[in-house]
Amino acid sequence: MGDRARTEFDACLLALATGIVTTVVFYRFGIDNHVAELPMVLRAMDPNFLPQDFYTNASAGPGPRFRFTQLMAAIASPETLPRVYFALTLLANVAIAGISFTAARNAFAGSSLAGAGAVVLVMSLSPFRLGYAPELYVSQMLSSRLVLPFVLFALTAGLEGRLWRAVVAGGLATWIHPSFGLEGGGLAVALAALGSRRSPAGEGHWARSLAGVGAFGVLALWGLWPSLSDPGIDPAQFIAIETMFRHPQHSLLSLQPPSEGIRAVVFLAASSLALLAWIRLAPPPAPRAVRGGILLWGLSLACVLGALAFELAPEPWLALARPLRGLALVRWWGLVLIGGALGLALQRHASFDRRQRLLSLAALTAAVLGIAASRPSAGAWLCLGTSGSILLLLHGTAHRRPLARIGARVGVCTSAAILLIQLVWLPPGMPESWRNRTERLRPALSLDDHSGDDAEIARWARRHTPVDAVFLTPPDAGWFRLWAERAVVVDFKAFPFQGQAMLEWRRRLDDCFGPTRESGWRAAQELARAYAETPPESRVAGNCRHSASHALIRGDHPTSQPVLATRGRYRIIALP
Repeated sequence: MGDRARTEFDACLLALATGIVTTVVFYRFGIDNHVAELPMVLRAMDPNFLPQDFYTNASAGPGPRFRFTQLMAAIASPETLPRVYFALTLLANVAIAGISFTAARNAFAGSSLAGAGAVVLVMSLSPFRLGYAPELYVSQMLSSRLVLPFVLFALTAGLEGRLWRAVVAGGLATWIHPSFGLEGGGLAVALAALGSRRSPAGEGHWARSLAGVGAFGVLALWGLWPSLSDPGIDPAQFIAIETMFRHPQHSLLSLQPPSEGIRAVVFLAASSLALLAWIRLAPPPAPRAVRGGILLWGLSLACVLGALAFELAPEPWLALARPLRGLALVRWWGLVLIGGALGLALQRHASFDRRQRLLSLAALTAAVLGIAASRPSAGAWLCLGTSGSILLLLHGTAHRRPLARIGARVGVCTSAAILLIQLVWLPPGMPESWRNRTERLRPALSLDDHSGDDAEIARWARRHTPVDAVFLTPPDAGWFRLWAERAVVVDFKAFPFQGQAMLEWRRRLDDCFGPTRESGWRAAQELARAYAETPPESRVAGNCRHSASHALIRGDHPTSQPVLATRGRYRIIALP
């Protein structure tokens, strides 16, 4: 195997290893946004899943996540769904790492080390969270996460002027996630249309560009059709419920933490320097440099101006666009430029050969991931120890120092053994404090991997309450629907994007928990406090009947009803 072939092989291993490590470190099944999406998927698989549940019934119709749920139902069953989700998450992370590697390598004069540098940063760092945009790696398989590899591939094609690749990838992205796919795919097609690699500027070029834009429009319309077929509601009601009340953190610039704005400005400045380094260290053709600048500066300006425009004049199309979400693409391109520039600089000045430098960045990736994971300190020290051992091994090989090589091999073997014990086997005699830390390092691959009071009370309800039971729960306990497989009157997390269902969702919140002047998660906290202050039986005696037969309460929540089960801080009661 020649030197170039070995380098390409190492690059593939880097993308694969980074995707695996990221998935294992961050992956969680059945929590957070899975609380909202998994019931939809389970209903698509089984029409009899929770027929009494308002949210599941409302979300079964046409809407923005309709095609994604149909896709999941086509490739999985309720029994295999956890494994399918984990496999798709792993594939998505490997694809994101590979796309980032290719984008940086193509930008920086074919430097594999530049690609490796981009992978290190993209798969480990979150420089800012303005607009609460999602991470660039995938920690949960959602429609908004599965779409990310397609959008990034389309952007890579757009930066290189490959129009039809951008059209196909962008069109598929709209099929998975209509709004984000339309924005990212449309941007990629527009960048590609600015200059094609195969068509010189002129009449043929513009005809090709118009054909590509038209083809993307057709694909996008196909992807948007389930959303367009929903009857919707009055625009003012939509903005009041969806944007101002439920998701203000995604659209309102005035609600962003000032620290995130400062971090975003610093990151944009660093990315701008990396863009200049790209132009100077590996001068791209003029059209590609223009497209790279538009993606970095133009998109940043468009996102901020769009958010400001929405605050000054709220419009439904701006609410659907969620302008600040586009900053995730700015983050990706900025990290690709910074990582690529650092990798190219390392290639030109380090004493290692190409293969050793690539492996050194792979070692540093593990260290960065261990720290960025915010997991227990044992995991971070494990990653640092493994990475230090690999770097020591490379140093010993480069300078022919046997002791360094022996010490490094011992360190790698020790770290691998510790990792195997943490992820696979926990000795019975292990101290409780260490057992708790190691268990938190293990990914939650299915609902059975969850433990604690909430998981125990949900399992009790699934085994001992009627299948057609309807539960009144705290507004922040939407997980109960998924874990207990029992209908819930309403919760704050599971928000139906269908028009008329939004009105019913807000009405149920007011009926069961009372009105609130807050918005976003502050509203959820206020509603939870209100629920904890009033006996559930008095609530269902009023406007909050909604066929509720049982209630989930916490701690010393007042009630006059007999308690059916207690698990830690949770209790279940039967309602009169």
